[in-house]
This record gives sequence, structure tokens and C-alpha cells, in this order.
Amino acid sequence: MILAVQDFFHSGVVALGLNSIFIVLLLKIRDSITVDQFRPIVLGNFLFKISSKILANSAEDFLSRLFSRMVVSDQLLPISSPRGFSAPAHLLYADDVLVFCRGTVKNLKSVMLAFRVYGSISSQLVNWSKALSLAGRATLIRSVITGSFVHSFMVYKWPVFLTKMVTKKIKSFLWTGSCEECKLVRVAWNRFCRPYALGVLGLKDLALLNDSLLRKFTWKLITSNNFAFTFLHKRDGIVSCKTAYSRMFQDIPQVPLWRDVWSCYIPTSRSILTWRLLLDRHPTDDHLCRAALSLVWHSVYDVNRSGIGCMRNCVDDLLILHRFGLYGRLGKAPVIRSVVWSLLAPRWIKVNTDGAALGSPGMGGYGGVFQTCRSFVKACFAVPLGQVFAFEAELLATSLAINYAWNLGWHRTWLESDSSYVVQLLSVRSDQVTCRVHHAWQCCLHQISHMEFQVSYIIREGNQVTYALSKHDLGISSDSWWSSTHSFCSSLVGYDCMGRESFKFS
Repeated sequence: MILAVQDFFHSGVVALGLNSIFIVLLLKIRDSITVDQFRPIVLGNFLFKISSKILANSAEDFLSRLFSRMVVSDQLLPISSPRGFSAPAHLLYADDVLVFCRGTVKNLKSVMLAFRVYGSISSQLVNWSKALSLAGRATLIRSVITGSFVHSFMVYKWPVFLTKMVTKKIKSFLWTGSCEECKLVRVAWNRFCRPYALGVLGLKDLALLNDSLLRKFTWKLITSNNFAFTFLHKRDGIVSCKTAYSRMFQDIPQVPLWRDVWSCYIPTSRSILTWRLLLDRHPTDDHLCRAALSLVWHSVYDVNRSGIGCMRNCVDDLLILHRFGLYGRLGKAPVIRSVVWSLLAPRWIKVNTDGAALGSPGMGGYGGVFQTCRSFVKACFAVPLGQVFAFEAELLATSLAINYAWNLGWHRTWLESDSSYVVQLLSVRSDQVTCRVHHAWQCCLHQISHMEFQVSYIIREGNQVTYALSKHDLGISSDSWWSSTHSFCSSLVGYDCMGRESFKFS
């Protein structure tokens, strides 16, 4: 047995049959037929349990020594302890790890670092995004976050704006796990802030909690002979915080069903799931879609009607709102230009070009698309480049597009570019370009002098197809030529065919 375990740790391979078990079915009655008439007996090999136990003990020992070393080097500050005693920094029990430290940012980062080091060695990684569930966050809000305001609430009347700001942060943390992120929810906050008996999570409304604690403090000042603050029970004739807070909900009828749902014998996560199902507030696709549409409609309609607030929508949102006849109030964009792909005269070919570079200079590329007077795609191309400037990529894109049109016999060509530099050079037939592209540009000027040629400027928002082509060639290693629309830009070509608007914000 010892040799078998040692062989596993030396070779890293489990011997054949070492992890196998036998299941034997014994008859409970004569002539058994169904499964419940058999008694299963498992005959298992216990050698693999020894190996797994040694691995688990080694991992626990490494994690324990790691936390101890952090405490010695002051990377992890333990909790306070009575004089003459040292508080434990961690505790390993079964498959649980309990860490005792002060709740500071430095300590939390140290704990996360320890688990990352442990995970890199043992391959047991922590999923930080799911480390705290909805039930855990609700418990944390009840026991820690709300409790941290108690002493302040007993003395000061908080301003309304301050309680609303803190409540907003708590709501975001409850649903997303972050105070800065927001999430669409379908349960009103005032329904959360009620006792368990009324069918909710038992959270505290900060404004009501502040009011109830001030009432309790006022009662203590009137009735107590000692100014020192003590927590006394209701039966002693003193108003407690719990009694003052419960008085806020005395007119709301209690439902016995909720006492069973929020029973202490049922896990909180199951209680939350049951509660949301009974209220028909589970986040199904149908519920989320209806809530989102209602929220967008009412918020934009209010802005459009009252003229307050500002819209900061993307182009797709703006198109949808225009379909509803809503225009809202514009933000800090004084001009919104509408751009539509222009159709051609018969027997003309339009070519749109664009070049791009990731830096100045940087890895670059260019592309172009040829379309007929009915906006059908005749061809498109994408060419990767090395280290170039953006204006050189624009010049090379124009030169290659004209060369393609010349060789294919398309002598009625209209070129559109989003580079005002290229448009200006072609308008005056100037050859004042860099030596790197001078030869290609000379050939381009010679070819357009023997063609029916037009050139025009178009803003980037109206040149989306070639912009996508120029970005695409940054990820390819050779020149590409397609005699039809490529899949990655087919939707953009379809928008041009339909005459869909694009918008330029300036």
C-alpha cells in the first residue's frame, strides 16, 4: 500500500484500477425484478483516499503557513485581542477556511493575494465574481452596512439627499455586487425595507431607521435618570429601536405565509428564490424586456415633454426614438449631421476608400469597395501594410482603387474618401506627396486623366464599409480581393442599399 501511494506521487499517474469500485446488488426478496427490491453494496479501494488526503493536508499546510507568514511580515493585520493573548489569523475546519483580520483595504488585498498564490499552485481557483451571492449581500447589508449608521442615526437627523445617495449605493450593491454599477430591477425598494413577516428581505429603510432611532433617543432623554446610553428591552417600559421601527408598519396586514418562507430553517437563497416567484418578480426574459421598454419609453417621453435633462444615446437608439416620434433634448452636441449614401448616375461606378494606422507611424492597412448605381457591390479589397502613417495609407488606398478601376475597364468612376487631404490633392491633380508613395500616386494621376472621374469628400460616419475593411486588414497577412460582399461588412452594405441614416455629432 505504501509503495502504491509513493508511486502515485513520483509518477503523477493513478495506477489502473486504483480508483475503481464495484457495486453489487443483493436480493431483498426472492425473484426480485424492480430496483427497490435490491440492496446495493459498494466495494471500493481506499488507496486513492490516502493520496487525496495527503494532497489536501499539503494544500492546507501551505495555505496556513502562507497566512502565518503574512501576519509576521505585517502584510495581514489580525483582529484585536485581550491583553496577554494573540488572536488567530485563520482557522481551517473540514473544507472551510476562516480568516480573521481587520476590515481594511490593505488586509482584503492581502487575503486576495494569498488565495491567488494558493490557486496558482493547487489549481483551486476562486471565482471572485461569484464570491458573494444575493443572499450573502443581503446579509452583509443587514448586519454590517446598516449597523454602521446606527450611532450616527441616534444623534443626527441626516439630510434627505444624503440618505437617498447612500440608499442608491446600497441598492446597486445588492443587485450587482458593486456600488457603481446599476441593474434593471422590478421590485420597488420600499418593498424590501419591511419586516420578514410582511414578505420581504427585512432590510432597513435608512430614513425610517434614522427617524426611529431619534425617537428612541428622545424617549431615553425624557424617561431615563442616567444619561448614559443602554439598550433596554420593551418589557422594561423603555421604547427600543426595534419597537420604534416596527411602528412604521403597524397598518400593513401581516401574511402568515411569509413566516414560513423566511423561516430560519430554510436557506436564505431558497427563501429569496421563493419570494421572487410568489411575487412574479423573477428576472425572466419576458419580464426584463417589458420593464426595459417601459423604462426607456417613460424616461425619454418625460424628457421630450418637459424639455429637461439631456439625451446621450447611440445611433441605433436615436433611430428607434425617431420612429416613435421622440426627439428629446440634445446634450452638448450643437450640430447633428445626417449622412446618407448617395446613389449614382447610370453606368457609373462608385469606389469608397479608407486607410488606417495604429500609431504615427504604426501598423496600418487600407481597403475599398466598388458599387454600382443601384448600390450593388462589384468588388471589395483589403490590403495590410507595415509601419506607415495614416495619410500614406489613405493615398495608397486611392491609388490601388483607381488602378483596379482602370484595369477592369470602369472608366466612369466616382471616388469618395473621408480624407480631406486626398480629396484636395485629386481636385487640383497635385503630385506633392512623400517619396514612398510618389510612384503609385503618379500612376493614379495619369489614369484619372484618361477617365471620366469625380471625387468627393464623405465623413467617416458615411464611409462605414471601407472603415471596416481598413480595420479588417490589420488582422490579415496578405492582400484580399472579394468579388462580392464579405460577411463581416454585409450588414453595413445593406444599410447603404436601404438608404439608412448615419449621424455625425460635433
